[in-house]
Amino acid sequence: AGLVEGLVGSRVTIAGRANKPLASSSLHLERQSPQSMTLTDSGRRFRVEFVIEEPGPSWYWFELVDEHGLAEPDPPRYELRGIADRPPVVYIDEPATDLTVTPTAALPLRVIARDDLGLTALRLRHTDAVVPPLATGETSETASPEISGAETVPLTMSASGSAEEDVQTLWQLGPLELLPGNRLTYWVEAVDACDIGTKPGEPPGQVGTSARRHFDVISESDKQRELARSEERRVGKECRSRWSPYH
Repeated sequence: AGLVEGLVGSRVTIAGRANKPLASSSLHLERQSPQSMTLTDSGRRFRVEFVIEEPGPSWYWFELVDEHGLAEPDPPRYELRGIADRPPVVYIDEPATDLTVTPTAALPLRVIARDDLGLTALRLRHTDAVVPPLATGETSETASPEISGAETVPLTMSASGSAEEDVQTLWQLGPLELLPGNRLTYWVEAVDACDIGTKPGEPPGQVGTSARRHFDVISESDKQRELARSEERRVGKECRSRWSPYH
């Protein structure tokens, strides 16, 4: 009883009734200064609001003083659990690796994203600019998703607010007017429904970022030669695996 649990940044309202009139009342949060509570109904009702500021468990308790100045010397403590909301998890399932493409290719794309509060948007980002390497200790998932000059392509979701999305589509590269020799870096961003802690003027939602992938643009003839070489290697490998000196 008395457990309060919520996301960090959540506003909590507690209201109660005392069995006798109170002269004063205050809320105590662990590692914070006491907070006066509002008294109504001739001191019999109290009310207070506070914000969950830290993740993890802590304690809260009430200091209630009656009209005669009497207070509980050791008031009961209740648990307060702050939950840190994490950005969505998103990754590019297909293509699985970097690859080469032709200027007019239709690239099969499969994106999987998850979030406990629900997803509100998925977007494909891409740029032909040189993307700086990640800083020490930084990963694609923790890097700032904003890269100057990157283009955005919205991805169609099954439903806004869903906890998981599995999006499969064909990325038509023709409209990008790519030329052989171009190199594109691309990734996917997922936005969740969390609006806690959003500053005025900022769009709500935390952004999760997939690992960055690349593709190099080559001509149709070069692609045909690449496919032919790949087929030759495949056939040669099968022949070697079937060959035996005892045949």
